[in-house]
Parts: sequence; C-alpha cells; structure tokens
Amino acid sequence: MVEKWELERMGRQALVNSYERSVLDLVKEFVNVYFEDDTWVDVDVIDAAVGGEIDGVININDYYIGFKDMVYCIKNEVPVKEFFKWYDYNLEWYEFKHYINLDSWMRGAPRRSSEELEKFKELQRKLDETKQLLEDEIQKANSKS
Repeated sequence: MVEKWELERMGRQALVNSYERSVLDLVKEFVNVYFEDDTWVDVDVIDAAVGGEIDGVININDYYIGFKDMVYCIKNEVPVKEFFKWYDYNLEWYEFKHYINLDSWMRGAPRRSSEELEKFKELQRKLDETKQLLEDEIQKANSKS
C-alpha cells in the first residue's frame, strides 16, 4: 500500500514536471516565432538557460531574453519587428540606466531620441577622458614621491 505522503509527493512532482514541460514548450514556441528556428530541442533550452533556470533568462543566438518577456510576446502577439526594436533600444540605453519594460513599450511609453543617445554617448566619452587624465596626473604625482 502506498502511503498518503508518497501520493502527495508524486502529485507535486507531476505538477513540477508539467510546469517544466510547459516552460520548455513556451520557449520553443517563442524561438519558432521570433527566431524562425524550429530545430530547438529541450536540451538546447536547458543549455541556454542562464544559471540552469529554464524560467529565467535564456540565451538565444546571443540575445538574452527573460522568460516573462517571452510569455508576454506570445500572449499578446507582439510583432517580431517591435520586439527587436524594444530589445535594441534597451541595449543601446543600458549603460545610461534607462530601461523600458516590454509592457510599457507596447503601451507607448515615451522613448528617448537618437539625438539624446548621441549626446549621452558624447558626455560619457568626455567623462572617460577626464577620468583618464585624472588617473594619469595621480600616477605622475605618486611617481615623484
């Protein structure tokens, strides 16, 4: 006779297995739609999962995409071009600590212009140059002592 706790454990494991299968299926569907690649198998997803977490961030062709964003895309039928516009925008603005989540992007959140991005990049370049000048002067002063 199977003990009650064993049945409960088996039931919980079945839920976990079902969840993992659903996650893998959703990731594969996302890859099929957004990367037009239907050759992915479970092993690919598991290997591509950052930290081994299949419901976390997945590396797909050097794009790091959160599982929640994949679900959002599938659920809301986000156009492929719009998804990549969002991804590229956030990649460009990342170093300046500006990020728009996918839901806000799709609802028309204000975006910064390419002119603003160029201005920020120029300011960053000037800052980097100034830091280097300061480091050089400190090194000169220290070498004299």
